Amino acid sequence: MKIKSLWMPVAALLAAGLIGCSSKVTFGINRGRVHDTKQGIETVIAEPERRAQMQAIVDAYIAEAEAITEEVKTLRADIVEKNRDYDTTRQELQAVYDEIEGKLDRLVATAAEHGAELRQLCSEEEWEEIFDHDDDMLNFKY
Repeated sequence: MKIKSLWMPVAALLAAGLIGCSSKVTFGINRGRVHDTKQGIETVIAEPERRAQMQAIVDAYIAEAEAITEEVKTLRADIVEKNRDYDTTRQELQAVYDEIEGKLDRLVATAAEHGAELRQLCSEEEWEEIFDHDDDMLNFKY
């Protein structure tokens, strides 16, 4: 399995958290960060059209990230079931982990795409003011 070197630690932690029946993994959107970002756009961007465009981009990203989150939850349940089945082969488990890797790659790609769209709609100063958060948009808790 090839995992991009940047995502190796994240994928390893996610995979480690997904193994076994008693793992307690949450993976999802940080609602506080989303609120702060949307509020930042509302207060920093004066033009209604540009503000609406930026809010739509954030909403599109959130929808995509939430869809990926649901897919990861399904894969987590699949891993738990496969771990309970002694007849599960290494290849079958590997296929699920490969699918998780694909979800992480998709999440990175959509974040980059939506981020680039937002970046084009605001100045550097506006960007810094809107995205001046100390926390992360996505939560990974183990």
